[in-house]
Amino acid sequence: MKTLIISQFRRFALVALLSLPFAVQAENHFFNPEKPKSFEMALYRISNTSKVSLALVRHVEEPMTIRLVDERGKVLYRETLSKKQQQYKRNFNLKDVENGTYYFEFKSGEETFRKRLELSTPTQQLIAIK
Repeated sequence: MKTLIISQFRRFALVALLSLPFAVQAENHFFNPEKPKSFEMALYRISNTSKVSLALVRHVEEPMTIRLVDERGKVLYRETLSKKQQQYKRNFNLKDVENGTYYFEFKSGEETFRKRLELSTPTQQLIAIK
């Protein structure tokens, strides 16, 4: 009886061990939505201001284009980083920008990444980054 229990426990442990990579992969996909592969980015509002700060650290040596566009695709800001510039930081003053949805677009080689920015100002300016 004791041998039977140990044998079944070993089978269960083996099955659990073999299925672990699939469970870990599914968990990582669920909790970590797709992120850009060629750079890391931080985009946040500066407290009590109408400014947004953008910081980038790049992992590849390719030129990168950064654009701020509105819902209709109108380009409000555009900058191209050289392939040698690995770090970037800039503050954007959105005081004079109308309420609406805007996008920061990042293009480096074949990779394109968009980050949505919602701007609304009932009496004070509210900036939501998603």
